[in-house]
Amino acid sequence: MVTHDPDVAERAQRVIRMRDGKVVSEPLGGLPASPGSGEALPPRLPPRLKSGHAVPEPVGRPGRLGQLEALRMGAASVFRRKLRTGLSASGVAIGIGAMALIVALATGISTTLVSAFSAAGQLQQVSVNDFATGPGPASTQHKTLDQPALDTLARLPHVTDAWGQMQFQGSVAGNGQSINTVIAFSDSPVRQTPAFASRFLAAGSLPTSDTEPQALVSGDGAKKLGWTAREAVGKHVTFKALYPGLLVPGSGVEPAKDQIALDLLITGVASGLSGGPGTNLVISYNAASKYGDQMAAANSWKADKFQQLTLVADSPGNVDKVRDAVKKLGYPAVSGSDTLKQLQTVLVYLELGLSGLAAIALVVACLGIANTMYTAVLERTREIGVLKALGARGSDVRLMFMSEAAAIGALGGAVGVAITFLLSLVGNAIINSMARGQGFGLDINVFQMTIWLGVGAILLAAAFSSLSGLLPAIRASRLNPVLALRYE
Repeated sequence: MVTHDPDVAERAQRVIRMRDGKVVSEPLGGLPASPGSGEALPPRLPPRLKSGHAVPEPVGRPGRLGQLEALRMGAASVFRRKLRTGLSASGVAIGIGAMALIVALATGISTTLVSAFSAAGQLQQVSVNDFATGPGPASTQHKTLDQPALDTLARLPHVTDAWGQMQFQGSVAGNGQSINTVIAFSDSPVRQTPAFASRFLAAGSLPTSDTEPQALVSGDGAKKLGWTAREAVGKHVTFKALYPGLLVPGSGVEPAKDQIALDLLITGVASGLSGGPGTNLVISYNAASKYGDQMAAANSWKADKFQQLTLVADSPGNVDKVRDAVKKLGYPAVSGSDTLKQLQTVLVYLELGLSGLAAIALVVACLGIANTMYTAVLERTREIGVLKALGARGSDVRLMFMSEAAAIGALGGAVGVAITFLLSLVGNAIINSMARGQGFGLDINVFQMTIWLGVGAILLAAAFSSLSGLLPAIRASRLNPVLALRYE
C-alpha cells in the first residue's frame, strides 16, 4: 500500500519511505527478493551517516486536503447518481416550497392589511360602537351614540376630527322599478374620504358634497333598477327608510309609519359595496344626518342615531391615548391598530400551524437524504480508504459527505423557491382578476415572495440536509483505511 499519511503508515509492520521515486529510509538488511526472480533487488542507497549510525533523510509531514477542496469534492459528488439525487432533492423541494409559500402568503396578507389601514387612515382612527373590544376599561351598559355623545368625544385631547355612521333599512325606487330591501349607509365626510376609494367605482365618481343629497349605488342595485353602471350615473332615485339601523321585523321596533322620501342623485356605481342583504346605498354625510333626524322626529324613533362613531387622533402615537380616554367615559372603543394587531395575531397562529405541516414534509425529505448518504458511504468505502491513504483526515471525509448532503438540500431548496415564486405570480394574478371582477380596482399581492425569503429558504434547506447527512459522514470519517481498501 502506498500512502502519504504517516498515521496510516503506522498501522503497517514494515515501512519504506520514498521521495521522488528514491528510497530514503528502510529497515536494515536490504529489500527482499522479488517474487519468482530468485535475485535480490539492488541494494538500497546508502543513508547519510552520523556518528556511525544511519540517519534517514528528513521528510516533511505531507500536506493535508484543504477544506475548500473537500467542499468542492463533496458538492461535485451530487451528480454521480443523478436519479437518486433528483429524488432526494424533490422531497426537499416539496417541503421548502410549501413552507416558503405559507410564509409568502402570511407576509403578503399582513403587508396588504397594513397598507390598506394606512391608506384609509385607520391607523389614526378609534371606532366607538357596541361591538368594540380591546385593552382598557370596558363599558358594562349601553351608551347612547347620538349627537351629544359625538360632540363630547370630539372635544377629547388629541382628537382632530369625528363623525358618526348612520344606517337605514328601507326601499328605493327609480326608472319605474323598485327594490324593497335596501341597506343605506351614511358616507364619511368628504374631507375624510381616502383617495383610493375611487378605485372601487365601476362608473361615475364619489359624492362631492356632504350637504347635497348624493349617493353611490351598488352594481346590483343599478341592475335591478334597469340600468347599466354608466347609465345609472346622473339618474335620480327615491329612498324611503323603514327601520333605523339594520333592524328587522320581530326585533321589537315598529316600522316607520311616516316614510319620508329622500331624492338622491347617483354620482357613482360601485360593485364592491356590502354590509347586508339586497341593494346597498351610500348617502352623503350631512344629507343622511338630516334625513335621520327627520325620520326620528316623524316616527318617534328611540334607537341611537349613530351605529358607530369614528374619532381621528392627531398622530398614530396618540391613538391609544384617545382610545383609553373614550373607555374612561364608559364607551366601548377599539383603535385601528388594535384591529390590525388582532388580525396579524390570527395570521401568525395560522402560519405556525401550516408551517408545522410543511416541516413534517421537510423532515421526511431529510430522512431520505440520510438514507442516500448512508448508501453513498457503503458504495464508496474503497474510495474513502484511498482518500485516507493519500492523506485525507477524518474531518476532511466528514466535511465532504456533509457538503454533499448540503448541496442536495440547496438544490432542492432552489427548486422549491423557484416553484413558489411561479405559484405566487399565478396566485396574485388570479386573485387580482377575481377582485377586479368584484369591483375592487386594487393591486393585491396576497403572496409576497421576497429575495430574503428565497435566500433564507435555500439556506434552511441546506442546513437541514447537512444535519441529516451528519451521521453517515461520521461513519465515513471513522472507517479504517486499511480495511476500507480491502472492502469489496
